[in-house]
Amino acid sequence: MKNKELQEKKAAKSPAKTKVATKKEVKTVVKKTDSKPAFSRIESICEVLKRKVAATVDDLIKEADALYAKKTGKPANYNESKANVRKVVPTLRHFSIPTPEK
Repeated sequence: MKNKELQEKKAAKSPAKTKVATKKEVKTVVKKTDSKPAFSRIESICEVLKRKVAATVDDLIKEADALYAKKTGKPANYNESKANVRKVVPTLRHFSIPTPEK
């Protein structure tokens, strides 16, 4: 009996424990709106090829990289331009568009 009485006294002293439902925070995603259109590395390759067909693939990479850096203000990245040229040139060859051979 003592145990039961002690439990009742403790229950009377301490407030009832109830779970309160908490509201979940809702994350909102804010998209940046850029006023000027983006200029991609692929576009720079196409622009260079429109002007003239470079003598070699390496010349095409250098010219496209320089044009991209000039138009966007971002630093030149030879390896990134090289990767894009390796993707674009075979595609252009498939459509019989003149591209550098070596």
